[in-house]
Amino acid sequence: MVSAQDTVSIFAKHNIKMKHFWVDEDASKEKLFYVLEHPDMASRERNFQAFLDEPKWQELRERTKQMFSENKVLDR
Repeated sequence: MVSAQDTVSIFAKHNIKMKHFWVDEDASKEKLFYVLEHPDMASRERNFQAFLDEPKWQELRERTKQMFSENKVLDR
C-alpha cells in the first residue's frame, strides 16, 4: 500500500518542505494535492530534480501507477 508518508519522507530527504496537503473531497478521484515551500527558485529546481531522480520515488511512482492507473501520477 502506498501512503502519503512515503512521499513526505522523500520530500524531507531532499529538503522539500510540505506546507499543506489534502485529498480530493470526492474520494472516488483518489487524488492527493500538496503545497510545497522552497527558499528560492534555484533550490526548487535542484531539490525537485533530486526528488524525481530518487530511486525510492521512482519505485513508489511505479507502484502508484499500478494502483491508480486511471489517474495521472506526478511527472512534474
